[in-house]
Amino acid sequence: MPSAPPAADTLPRAVVQLLSGAKSPATPWTGRNRGALHQAPSGYLSLHASWAILDKKLAASVNILPKTSSLYFWKGKIEESTEILLLIKTKTSKVSRLSTYMRLAHPFEIPEVFSIPMDQGDARYLKWLEEAMKEN
Repeated sequence: MPSAPPAADTLPRAVVQLLSGAKSPATPWTGRNRGALHQAPSGYLSLHASWAILDKKLAASVNILPKTSSLYFWKGKIEESTEILLLIKTKTSKVSRLSTYMRLAHPFEIPEVFSIPMDQGDARYLKWLEEAMKEN
């Protein structure tokens, strides 16, 4: 028989906030970092784009997630394809340049590029993320 979960007063406050759905307080990183998502049609293009993004300091890190199944409306029909998902960690201030680069380098008529806030996370990681994108 599984043991009972620990009482809320024995859990770290951040865990209690997360489990209760309470809004997390702002951090020094609030609004500064984004996770951008991009779909690429091939492994070669995703690898080439990832290297270029890092070389141009448009991101600190790119995860390449192979073989995602995509279903979407295109020109009035439902389409299905297998694509490569890029999870790109960047600064809010670089999202526009990242989107422009991806639009120019991508073979799709309308490439998928959007971002979500990365306001919470390990402070050391978020600090590294910012330092990794510093211009020389």
